[in-house]
Amino acid sequence: MLKGLKVSHPNIYRYLFTVTTFSKLLALFFFILFPVLGFYMGAGYENAVQVSREQSPQALSPTPKLIGGDRDSHGCLLAAGYSWCGAKNKCLRVWEEPCAATPSATPTQTTCRSDSDCPALEKCMTVGPIIANQPVQKTCVKQGTAVPL
Repeated sequence: MLKGLKVSHPNIYRYLFTVTTFSKLLALFFFILFPVLGFYMGAGYENAVQVSREQSPQALSPTPKLIGGDRDSHGCLLAAGYSWCGAKNKCLRVWEEPCAATPSATPTQTTCRSDSDCPALEKCMTVGPIIANQPVQKTCVKQGTAVPL
């Protein structure tokens, strides 16, 4: 059976492949008693968990936080794109309805090449899309305002 095995003990084949009382007890433990014991212990654990769930159902299943339900301090739904407009005193989406008191309230834009061309508290920034082989438009923008691309 193990022809290529170098044998240092003359009765190694008989020692390894003979069924003894010890090998039968070992097989009984590993293949019968161990799985049965594991099954009963698992069933007992399942019953203990079931009892604890019946006693305190809130502790094991907390109320999940809904995704997308975040609101700001004015009650505007952020996930839907709403933000507070103080001029109109309501929540709105700025791409649907601009947040300005009147449509003519947009300031005139000053083109520039560097920050020194802009008035105080304004910076020279690239505004609008950047297109290959086209000149880049730079405009004076008040510090802290969002710049549309």
